[in-house]
Amino acid sequence: MDNTVETLENRPGGKKTAELPRLFGTICALFLVVCLFLPLFVVTEEYAEYLDSYPADYVDESIGLNIHELASVSAVDYGRIYGRIFAGVEGALYIALTVTLAVAALLTLLFAALNKPIGAIVFDVISFAVYHVMVYDLIDRGVLPDSRWKWSVSYYLLNIVPVMMLAIAIWMLAVKRRRKKHITSSNN
Repeated sequence: MDNTVETLENRPGGKKTAELPRLFGTICALFLVVCLFLPLFVVTEEYAEYLDSYPADYVDESIGLNIHELASVSAVDYGRIYGRIFAGVEGALYIALTVTLAVAALLTLLFAALNKPIGAIVFDVISFAVYHVMVYDLIDRGVLPDSRWKWSVSYYLLNIVPVMMLAIAIWMLAVKRRRKKHITSSNN
């Protein structure tokens, strides 16, 4: 029995091979979480000049942010800013979207790290869908793109990283099933 396990670990589909998609999945899911804090949209050069005309310590009371913090807005900032601007249900919706995106990204990371590809797929798809609802809202309201704001790095990465995570999770699932098949066939 020990010989079988030892040879299985060194064979394709063995333990060492199974760790590779888990490692890539964990890194990709971690990058998904990091993308939430990277700039989603930034000001254009012309609008940046306008913002520079304000003093460095000027705070916009309606959103509770230094005016210069608006030069670069992440997905997390999006929920915080729009949650403050809009009162009642609409503000709560923006906060709920952001929290859902963050929780789904964190659960994707958790399931990838635990080598649970089905959970990683489910929460990756949820994060991708919620992100696209946020983007649709910004486009539909005419916020982006316009003369003051343009998309930034996180906008593009949050389109690419979930697709990569989905592919890696499918790879994780395939390796896991192949390994399970090897183990069951060697026991017979």
